[in-house]
Amino acid sequence: MSRRSGIDRTVPFRWALTGARTAVTPSAEAPAAQLWFLPELVICAALVLARSGGGELVFVGRSLDSVADLLDAALESVPASTRPRVHRLPLSFRPQWGSRDGLPTRVPITPAQRAHLRDALRDVGAAPTQLARKGRPVTFVDVVHSGETFTELFAHLVDWVQQQQVPWPIVGRR
Repeated sequence: MSRRSGIDRTVPFRWALTGARTAVTPSAEAPAAQLWFLPELVICAALVLARSGGGELVFVGRSLDSVADLLDAALESVPASTRPRVHRLPLSFRPQWGSRDGLPTRVPITPAQRAHLRDALRDVGAAPTQLARKGRPVTFVDVVHSGETFTELFAHLVDWVQQQQVPWPIVGRR
């Protein structure tokens, strides 16, 4: 939980699938896992890694948690100096709509929500000043349905870059 923005921010719980391993024996009554999707999951993870440009991976939302888990585990034995870091940014934007003069209008996010977003971006190393100083790129990864989350995330990042007067060409390259 983070309180930097003045609001409680709880990150969804995730089992740690890397690091110290503990042997777990499945119950005799438990059915065997049906991993019919595993080949496609491995291909998807490989494509994400190949297209990342060697950058840090920031998984946006929760849709690709399985890919993030797989890459986290697969990259565990790669030396830290060359291993791309895997981060999670568990957020999603669904625009809120209101009405003004009988016309639908988009309701902007609140200052507390903006602070929450900026805290989350800082936590994954994607604040403007962090991006400007990084030696490797940052790749945002998501399954896009309508593009609302990426559109909003990008707009807020651009706004933040302008507010902090960080040169966009430097941040944009990252």
